[in-house]
Amino acid sequence: MSDEGFPAWTEIDLSALATNYRTVQRLIGPDIKVIASVKADAYGCGVVDISRAFQDLGAFALATGTAREAMAIRAAGVGLPILLFATYLPEDVPDLLRHDFILTVHDPTLAEAVSRAASEPRPVYVKVDAGLGRLGIPLEEAAAAVERIASMPNVVVEGIYTHVPFGTRRGPGWAAERLRAFDRLIASLTDKGLQIPVTQARASSCVLAGLDDSCNAVCMGHAFYGLSPYDEDGIGDLSQLRPVVRSLKTRLIHVAHHGQGSDIGIARLYGLRKGRLSGVLPLGLSSGVLRPVEGQTAHVLIRGHRVPVLAVSLEHMTIDLDGCDEACMGDEVTLFGRDGDDEITLREAAAWQGRSPVEVLQMLAGRARHECV
Repeated sequence: MSDEGFPAWTEIDLSALATNYRTVQRLIGPDIKVIASVKADAYGCGVVDISRAFQDLGAFALATGTAREAMAIRAAGVGLPILLFATYLPEDVPDLLRHDFILTVHDPTLAEAVSRAASEPRPVYVKVDAGLGRLGIPLEEAAAAVERIASMPNVVVEGIYTHVPFGTRRGPGWAAERLRAFDRLIASLTDKGLQIPVTQARASSCVLAGLDDSCNAVCMGHAFYGLSPYDEDGIGDLSQLRPVVRSLKTRLIHVAHHGQGSDIGIARLYGLRKGRLSGVLPLGLSSGVLRPVEGQTAHVLIRGHRVPVLAVSLEHMTIDLDGCDEACMGDEVTLFGRDGDDEITLREAAAWQGRSPVEVLQMLAGRARHECV
């Protein structure tokens, strides 16, 4: 077990991250700023190493959801601007202003809190709701709100952004119309003399689907990590993207032989017709691994063999080693990734848990160590 105390580890392919970054750059063109989203532990890939990689790749800025992650990035020596997505209340603003993060204001009340607490001009990004319906100043109110915020003491509107993600084939048409509406907002602010340095609306779903706008920045997450932002296939071009999380691995901590006629109660195998081997892995529900959904059989790889999962409990996973007699304590086990000539994809591992790939990675965040390869 590692010094961090994690019984499992993910292999992080930084060369794949670089490939995906260059693919995105080709799609957006050389003049568009790249804000790299590293929220949620960089989509489960490890926020510190990924942030360092984005700095080396030439990203304009990073964006994350928590001050804890932002402080970890700074402590690691990353000097890029860090945008904090909206996860805080007005009373949190004074503490946040002690750091050099850029705060998101999605309500004029937050901007007022910045103005009261700041002792010098501080940059903010204004979040606009262009139709997603989650966070942001409603589009129809945004022009007046931005003018008001820009007039507040010690508040500098350095950026304005929105978010129009989609996952189905009906989405591109809706998103394209929303992008045009946001473009009109930016144009109206410019006509009023408000020159905002950073404007951003497109993220992975829009860029991969070939949608365009007049903004000078994008904020990308899924695409950089080789993850599809879509719920349906055949929407955007993902062919050039590579998965950054190459594998999830652990080690076999126990091997047991069950003689003919014995029971394996945890798997409801009673009165075995022949002797059987089982093994135990130190991963379970507490590690973010779910039981297989109805109709699905889970598998893992060990010594190049694909073996079924018998049961998932709170802290353990029991696997069927029948036909893998050479297995022994300490053997490496692959939950997804390649072992020998076989491979279990992240998508396959997600399917037997009834999840999406990004959900699997999120559940592993903080529960597995990361090894950059």
